[in-house]
Amino acid sequence: MYNFDKTLPIISETEVFENTAIYNGGGINCDYQSSALIQNLYIHDNTAQRGGGMSVYYGSPELMHVQFEGNSSSQTGGALCLEYNSYPTLSDVLVRNNSSYRGGGIGIYWGASPFFDTEDRCSIYLNDAEQG
Repeated sequence: MYNFDKTLPIISETEVFENTAIYNGGGINCDYQSSALIQNLYIHDNTAQRGGGMSVYYGSPELMHVQFEGNSSSQTGGALCLEYNSYPTLSDVLVRNNSSYRGGGIGIYWGASPFFDTEDRCSIYLNDAEQG
């Protein structure tokens, strides 16, 4: 039996750019019960197979004041790929000018259920997907 450390990692006031991953999360890969607080980030020009800017796999991170721009993926989620029972909270998140084969801005699959905070507006526009 594993004893997971429940300490909340915080990534703040950071620029994440020009990174490449072979599979998931070109800029940030948040998986397996991660509950990171990600705030005041500019995530741009990253590439991956899934989630060019960020991939969330069985995680519940909180994203506040985050911008995704110019990220790309070869499969799904140019900016953000959410998979397998992920429950992220997004507050004041901008997803613009990202591209992918599917889900140019955000790809949501296999039981993922993001919460978009209605008090802090999220904007998703000018993203490009080759296939719907």
